[in-house]
Amino acid sequence: EKLSETVYGDECMFAYGGADVAFTGCAPHPYLLAEAALRALDRDRESQSFVISGESGSGKTETCKYVLRYLSYRSKRRYEHSVSHAESDKRTSQLEESVLLSNPILESFGNAKTNRNDNSSRWGKYTQVFVEPSSGAIERVGMTAYLLEKVRVVERSKGERNYHILYQMVTGISADDPIRTEIGPHIGTNGTDHAVLRDGAGGVKNPKDVDDRTTSKNTREALRVLNIDEKLAFNALAAVCH
Repeated sequence: EKLSETVYGDECMFAYGGADVAFTGCAPHPYLLAEAALRALDRDRESQSFVISGESGSGKTETCKYVLRYLSYRSKRRYEHSVSHAESDKRTSQLEESVLLSNPILESFGNAKTNRNDNSSRWGKYTQVFVEPSSGAIERVGMTAYLLEKVRVVERSKGERNYHILYQMVTGISADDPIRTEIGPHIGTNGTDHAVLRDGAGGVKNPKDVDDRTTSKNTREALRVLNIDEKLAFNALAAVCH
């Protein structure tokens, strides 16, 4: 946590945001690429692109999150200079929250444990960030999903898990939680209670340092803040378990 804050914290974002035109003394970093793209967008008034690629476990998901985090940070700072602070704080805080809260939801529904990566994205995504030319603030964010690994729902190799969200529902939600009433009494509380949760050898190997209860709370809070119907989502997931 301390290393992450040192390498990706607010002070680091501030440093790259205030770097000179040649980025003198700046080490290669996702924030540097994001800042360079913002400056090119201002200068050339043309769309900028990132291609974040690599083999499984190389850090694509985390890099994408840090790029979005930096763009949200810079959007807030840039917007503050073009409008009143009261208006800026309200709008940018809501947008920043929406952008960042989308990550736990997307990871829960689209990521799974594989034998090479405990949080592997099992889909491709094309993310678009639309910026207002006048203020430099993020106007909206869009995302298109590609090639979701649907076969994982019904078949997994030994040592691998299904999508995180299924375990967050079954083992992550306590037995006395009101949502249990909504999803029905036939949903178990153990990772081996349903065939879709077990691997090819009939067991469940949980990721290291991952608490399904904690991630379940984070996902449900994100659903609530973003006004996504939790009952509808979990009823659909319960049907998958059956």
